[in-house]
Amino acid sequence: EELLKHSSAAVLLACSKVFMNLTSTNSALNKQVLMRLKPPLLTLASTSPPELGYTVLAHIHLILSRGNASIMQADFKQFFCRYNDPTYIKVVKLEILTCLATEETVQPIVEEMSEYVADVDAEISRKSIRAICSIAMR
Repeated sequence: EELLKHSSAAVLLACSKVFMNLTSTNSALNKQVLMRLKPPLLTLASTSPPELGYTVLAHIHLILSRGNASIMQADFKQFFCRYNDPTYIKVVKLEILTCLATEETVQPIVEEMSEYVADVDAEISRKSIRAICSIAMR
């Protein structure tokens, strides 16, 4: 419990990995662990330097891609891209937003992604169009 409040991202990510492995067989306990991990992960993703933020976002994407998207759905706006985010951060955020899109959240997510289509970075424009298509296909 104390390690979840640690300021080091390495400690938090290692703790989350251990907790995820220990609770992988019990889905109810796994959800409880994810709910406890959510605030420190979101804080680290938004306040860390870009390189560290990328690592935390990639970790969040891995958790969400394993079928735990409902954990972060209420906080989908945390993953909207900022104008000063580097390209690699924006790419991961687009992937996370694609995972978080549901019937309730699809409209604001697609509206936000449609703004990224006009981004000066061509890669972000292409990825946002692909993300919108991926959401539409589901």
